Amino acid sequence: TVVSFTPKRLIGRIVRYTLKSYCSITDILYHYRVQFGSNSHSRNDESHFSRLNVELELLKYFQENQLYEKYYEPIRDDFFQMFYINTLHICCCQFDDFPIKQVKLMQSIVRDLFPDYLDYCKKSRRFINPLLTVAFDFPLDVWNQYRNAYLAWCEDNNEKDITEIYLSLRASIGIKN
Repeated sequence: TVVSFTPKRLIGRIVRYTLKSYCSITDILYHYRVQFGSNSHSRNDESHFSRLNVELELLKYFQENQLYEKYYEPIRDDFFQMFYINTLHICCCQFDDFPIKQVKLMQSIVRDLFPDYLDYCKKSRRFINPLLTVAFDFPLDVWNQYRNAYLAWCEDNNEKDITEIYLSLRASIGIKN
C-alpha cells in the first residue's frame, strides 16, 4: 500500500504521541477515488523519493519536541515502515530499472539513524523481512532477483521465492526463524 503524505496524515502522526485519549469512528466518512495521473500511479518518477525527506523532517520534529526519546520504539517502527519498507515497495513496483543508488542511500540512513535495526529484526516479527535487506550491499542483479520475487508475491501471493530470500537473509545474519 502506498501512503500519501497529506497534511492531515502528518498531523495525525505527530499528535498521536501527545494525545491522552481519542475516539474512533467506524463509519466510512469519505470515498476514495483513484487518480491515475497522481504520483502514486506514476512510473519511473524520482519524485516518489520526496517521501524520504518528509520522514526525515518528521523525525527531526520528534527530536526537537522531546518526543523522540519518550516514544523511541513506536517512532522507530513507524520510520522503518514509512521510510524504508514502503519506499522499497515503490522501488520494486514503480520503477522499470531498479533504483539501486536510492536504496543504498536509504540503507545508509537507516543504519546511521537506527543502528539497533538488527536487534529490532531479531525481537520483532512485524515488518521485519524487507528491513533485513538493510544489512546487505547487494549488487544490482541480486536486487533484480529480489524485485522479481517481491512482484510475484504482490501479483499472485506466490510467497515461495520471497520467503526463501528472507529465510536466507535471516540465517546469514544469525536470526532464527
